[in-house]
Amino acid sequence: MKHSFRITSLILAFIIAAVFSYAQKTPNRMAVTVDGKLYKAEPRKITYGSSVLLTGNTVGPDKSLRIGVGNWASPGAYAPGKYLIVAPDQDIPKDQIDRLLPENFIGIATLRYIEETKAPRMRYHKGNSGNNNEILMLSVKGDSTIIEFQSVSLTGTNWKEKVTATVLGGVGRLEQKMKDKAKTKVTGYEVDIDPEHNGYHKEDGTDVIMLTNGRISLSTKQQP
Repeated sequence: MKHSFRITSLILAFIIAAVFSYAQKTPNRMAVTVDGKLYKAEPRKITYGSSVLLTGNTVGPDKSLRIGVGNWASPGAYAPGKYLIVAPDQDIPKDQIDRLLPENFIGIATLRYIEETKAPRMRYHKGNSGNNNEILMLSVKGDSTIIEFQSVSLTGTNWKEKVTATVLGGVGRLEQKMKDKAKTKVTGYEVDIDPEHNGYHKEDGTDVIMLTNGRISLSTKQQP
């Protein structure tokens, strides 16, 4: 039964990749150093309400960097300028709010990084940006929109799949993980990679995930 499931999953992944992967190539590029190691991906753009989300994903192990950009000049669109990086799940401190207009910030940005640390999606390391007075710059150069940042400190947490989710989910949960991995590989979009509210337990304690020398280039001619 186990061998049959593995063979079926592999065949599914290879067939999907062979049929669609050639059509997913774009001029978009993402490069960022994560804890001293270079991470590269082909980012995708997602418009979400008044914000623009950029997501760069790879598999084996699964890694995902999502950047959310929102501005009050052109909601739902790119606007060149300086963005204050903030925490996605906390209020912005008053002293940082008071900086926005005098220092010519055009909007705010959030960052989230997730990495699979035990396969298949049994453990994750996840980091969210904070209210640390860090800056993201957005510019337009020729046919490309460029997003850059020098250094961003993420609050890291470790996540472990709950025993109940593993046992009760059984082969069906494992098979779904493999399908989600295949979809991410084929499309470039993240598929259920965030462990929060997805059958995982957040372990005690926090650490730091350092992102440095981040640069994302998005073609204005060809958007995914």
